[in-house]
Amino acid sequence: MPYVDLGGGAYAGPLASFMGRVGNTNQLVTLLNRAKAFRGAPKGKAQPGFEFTGEEQAALAKFVAGRADAARAGKTGPEAQVLEGFRTSLDRAEALRRDPQLRAMAVGTATSLAQQGELAVAMFRGGVAAAAFLDSRLDWDTHDAIADQGTAHEQLFAELGTIARKLDEAGLLARTTVAVLSEFTRTPKLNSQPEPGKDHWPLTSALVFGGGVRPGVYGATDEKLGAMRVRMDDGKPSDGGRLLQFDNFAAGLLEHLAVSSRRWIANAEPFRGPFA
Repeated sequence: MPYVDLGGGAYAGPLASFMGRVGNTNQLVTLLNRAKAFRGAPKGKAQPGFEFTGEEQAALAKFVAGRADAARAGKTGPEAQVLEGFRTSLDRAEALRRDPQLRAMAVGTATSLAQQGELAVAMFRGGVAAAAFLDSRLDWDTHDAIADQGTAHEQLFAELGTIARKLDEAGLLARTTVAVLSEFTRTPKLNSQPEPGKDHWPLTSALVFGGGVRPGVYGATDEKLGAMRVRMDDGKPSDGGRLLQFDNFAAGLLEHLAVSSRRWIANAEPFRGPFA
């Protein structure tokens, strides 16, 4: 799986065939391990469903592979490509069924950011995936009790620290880029709620660390937290610069990952500030 969604909220777009979804509560495991597909039966009653023996699984795999080989024989063009993709997916599916990290996941349990990160690192190390989407599962959309935001930030950074440590221990941090993103941030001032909080604010920030990322602050806001014009090459404030938009940031991140941004975001100038 070139790209795996461990948080449950990623959008695949035209790349759905290159993406694997674990599901919000690890539902993917039920396709890999049929023994986990049903809830435990009451004591004394048989559990529905069954687990194939090794010989039965091998016979089924041989039969399906044979049918796929027969179907693609003599085919050309797009139809041949689709059938070839299906045939090669059979081997990848079998590799996933044997992956101990996936089989050990508990079905029906929403994983924390740190748990998602640990699984992502295991997938990277084992060659199962090259990129992963994670979700903090924290409730950031609060408008009162500003202290809740502080608690969420403490948990977020603690779990990001765990992910960074796991990547480092696996020898992957220097060649992995971690991007922490949000669609919006909170207003500079407290609102008038009985327990004052903050409302939506149209500007946001991003945290990026890992391989090839220069430490520092890139981009700028004025004293009222309004956006300032910056240069796209280094992120420094400049009257001759431009307002940093999400497409500039995304294009810069793609270029950093050696992907041509013009293919996906044709008219956006890449923001290169933090990317060495």
